[in-house]
Amino acid sequence: MLAAEAEGIDVQALVDRKAEAFAALRSPLALSLDDFIRTSSAPRHRIGVERLWRGCAAAGDPCRKEYEGLYCVGCEQFYTEDELVEGQCAEHGMEPELVTEENWFFRLSRHADRLRDLITGGALRIEPAARRNEVLALIESGLHDFSVSRSHSSARGWGIPVPDDPSQVVYVWRDALGDYVTSLGYGTDDSLYLAGRTTRR
Repeated sequence: MLAAEAEGIDVQALVDRKAEAFAALRSPLALSLDDFIRTSSAPRHRIGVERLWRGCAAAGDPCRKEYEGLYCVGCEQFYTEDELVEGQCAEHGMEPELVTEENWFFRLSRHADRLRDLITGGALRIEPAARRNEVLALIESGLHDFSVSRSHSSARGWGIPVPDDPSQVVYVWRDALGDYVTSLGYGTDDSLYLAGRTTRR
């Protein structure tokens, strides 16, 4: 959104150009694609993202709250003071903006015990063992709830609206991660999605 504004063009025009550049890699990389989903324009993706959101809402996972934090625009991430290097983002060498906003948060903190049990019991495998231990240490240090939406005004309307809350849009990384299942028909035609789940067990 900010890159489009800097160029003086519409966000959709910038996204279209970027998508074309990625699609053009098909030939030089000798890729054979069964599907090329564009999360910003595929109706099936939006339907799936809305279904995922509603499923989380039915489980009681999202909660709306106000937060304030140091946000690096380049990383699209919030940082704590101790994660900064002399008050700046280590990657971009810039001081993050202080942002105050009310958004929807995923209540990850309430899943710590279950995640620990799934990992230590072997139902959820993480390889190699060093990464497994890293994840367990992260759980032991305390899981934090994280933002899964942005205000419609700060996103300037770009994004999939949060179901039943037009003042918010689904945060882009949460939206984009959904394409792993929406590309298989999750939300529109579950047959391929369910077949994939069955064969992976």
